[in-house]
Amino acid sequence: MSRNLHNMPARYRAQFSNWRNVTATNTYGNTSAWLGGVNADLNTINGYLRATTQLGLYNQSALANMPDQEQARVKSQYASVELADGANMNALSTIGTIRGNAAALEARMNNLEQDSFSDDASLNSEVAVLNKINATNVLTLRSIQDSNKLLASLLEQQTIAAKQQREMTTNAINAEISRQASLSANLAQVTGTLTNSLQNFRMP
Repeated sequence: MSRNLHNMPARYRAQFSNWRNVTATNTYGNTSAWLGGVNADLNTINGYLRATTQLGLYNQSALANMPDQEQARVKSQYASVELADGANMNALSTIGTIRGNAAALEARMNNLEQDSFSDDASLNSEVAVLNKINATNVLTLRSIQDSNKLLASLLEQQTIAAKQQREMTTNAINAEISRQASLSANLAQVTGTLTNSLQNFRMP
């Protein structure tokens, strides 16, 4: 119980890759704010909006003059873009927070590693070892929580992509329904006109 394993660092210490920040050129001055958001959650919304094409607004009178089905389609597509923007900004913020906290988390893990490999008797008592185990469990839980946040962001984006796919399919079906209805009405009109013309036809 009182003996330490000899040469723990040489036997067990492993090297891991370091977190790296995203880099990109900033030719037109619209990527730096994005990088600030994705690397440290700094002004994420502004960074996202500056690097993306802004969504215009429909003229209200033009929107009101659209047929109901066309207006519903336009509003649904507009909502898809707004939802995608929200999900993208949330994902950038989540990534930025995790990456921004990475250095501090790395330092805590290094401290825990140093204490675990130390020959200092005070760091190898039963209470000290239990405390290190507890600290490790907490770090693990926080890492799992960060992973869950990333997975939630990914699922959110996939859900919006599924909505957009559904809209395209629904619009195609609705267009076919409309075409079939118009075809039936036009055919009935042509048939009725032709029948009437034949009935009223008189040889001179």
